[in-house]
Amino acid sequence: MVSSIREFVEIDLDPGAVGGCDFDLRGVEPDATDIDLLLKLNVDPGPAPMVTSSLLHTCNPSSNLFENPTPVGPAPWPIGEFVVPEPGGVGHVVEASVPESFLGSASQVRLVLLAETDSGALDVLSTTDGPPDGGPILFS
Repeated sequence: MVSSIREFVEIDLDPGAVGGCDFDLRGVEPDATDIDLLLKLNVDPGPAPMVTSSLLHTCNPSSNLFENPTPVGPAPWPIGEFVVPEPGGVGHVVEASVPESFLGSASQVRLVLLAETDSGALDVLSTTDGPPDGGPILFS
């Protein structure tokens, strides 16, 4: 049984431009580059799944490190569940937010997502259709 999950949402505020920090995707895909913000969520997948903490880190490009963790959101908050096509399968929907003030004047952002369990299981989503060579996840 998984006792905790860490969700990482990497945010690139200027897709296509060089800058930001690298984020280690644990060998599942090549590292994400040019990441400006890193949202770290801790999830308790217990009987009533909850996000237990949410911290937003900013990139210090000169050191290639994410620093200045800032709590965001009134943790804890519940996550959603839905039935998947496997018998007894359940999926989860984790919602989170980032204060608009952290997005500055970005007209478009790119997202990269990583989920990691305490047992070391990993899941990465960096493209709209799944494969690493697919189109980036962009929001205007």
